[in-house]
Amino acid sequence: MSPKMPEATDSVRSILVAIADLQMRLTYQDDDIKQLNLVVTRQQGELSRLQQEMTQLRTRIAALPDPHAETARAEPPPPHY
Repeated sequence: MSPKMPEATDSVRSILVAIADLQMRLTYQDDDIKQLNLVVTRQQGELSRLQQEMTQLRTRIAALPDPHAETARAEPPPPHY
């Protein structure tokens, strides 16, 4: 056998270790992406709900009578001197 054979074996082992490391990182990244997707989906639902509530509140506020307009009509005009 040539003396380079152990180097080739070490090189192959090194590559296999690197591949295993990359596979493990990919697995963790896939899990992280799934978790982030769940958070984004939940937050999008909350955002949609809050936007709907804001629209409803704006509609309700717009329908309220103007308190200043009513008091101006209800008060008699001030006396003029």
